[in-house]
Order: sequence, then structure tokens, then C-alpha cells
Amino acid sequence: MDLLKELLGFVVLTGPLFLLLMWLPIAIWLANKFVGRLKHRAAKIATGIIIFSLLFLLPFVDEIIGKIYLKHLCATEMSAEVFQIVELPTEYWDESGKATFINARGVLDAPIFDKQLRWKWVSEPYIDGFIVIDKKRQQLVNNKAGVVLGEQVSFVLHPGWLSQFSPGPSPSRSCPYMTVEAKTNYLLKIFKSTTLIR
Repeated sequence: MDLLKELLGFVVLTGPLFLLLMWLPIAIWLANKFVGRLKHRAAKIATGIIIFSLLFLLPFVDEIIGKIYLKHLCATEMSAEVFQIVELPTEYWDESGKATFINARGVLDAPIFDKQLRWKWVSEPYIDGFIVIDKKRQQLVNNKAGVVLGEQVSFVLHPGWLSQFSPGPSPSRSCPYMTVEAKTNYLLKIFKSTTLIR
């Protein structure tokens, strides 16, 4: 009885792998059926390899297409926009004009920002079907005025159908994060020194 429980546990933990091992002989059999009608040996081998590859990749096709499309979206539609500039007095800048309210990780770091500003995440479906991709907007909002000062747009690809059979975590994929330098430069487009503006 314990052996049966261990065997079932193994099957559950290796769900996607188990499905692939079951699919492998089916793909071979179907490829063999297709090429059985061909007469030339070279045509049989080439056609067999192509058909087997297509059949074997079928369970992964949503992951493959999703990754390609996500890469395209990250390259063409990922953005960081500024809607409103905020003037900050001299106490937020050092003698050299460097911002003291942005820490070494490129994050806003001053008590005023905890009270007046907040980051707001807005997620909306971008594609919801064969592949699932969400559009994520990270907005910097002025709480008092209710105004969006800036917005960073990114995309998230959710795991494919085969990953849903795995009991383990199936992480989503997203556009690469902004570097510390890019985050700092983005914030410095929103926040300007009053001495520089006037």
C-alpha cells in the first residue's frame, strides 16, 4: 500500500514529464503512419523527422509562441512615460544637484513620498486565449490631487497549459526589469529642482 502511495505521489509530482513520456510513443506512431505511404527512403526520413518534431512540440507550442510574442511586446510596447513634472525645493537635492530622495536602488526614499505619493499597479488582460498575456501598468500617483504623474508599462506571460498539470510553482515570465540607472533617470524626468526650472 505504501509503495502505491509513493508511486502515485511520483506521478503527481512529475505530471508534465509523465504526460510527455506518454505522448512520445504516440508522436512516433503518428509520424510512422504518415510516412508509411511514401516510397523514397530519403523522403520518408525527412518527412518523418518533420512530422515527429511538429507533433512532439505540439504540447509546448503555446509556451514557444508566448515567449516569442512577449519578447516582441517588451521590445516594441514596453514604455516609461511622464505625464506631469513635480518641482521639489532645494532640501531634496545636495550641493552638486544630485537627488537625495532616490536611494541606491533607484527607489523613492523620503518621508514626503509616503504621505503624498504612492505606486499603483493596474493589470489588464492583453491576450486571453491560446496564450495569456497581461499588460501591467505601474503608476506613480499623487494622492492629494488624484493625478497620475508617470506610468511604466510592462507585460506578463502566464504559464502554458502543460505547466498547469505541475503541482510545483509555475512562474510567469515578464519583460526585463528596468536597471537602477534607468529607474533613477525615469524618476528624474518626473522630479525637477525648482532652481533648475525657474
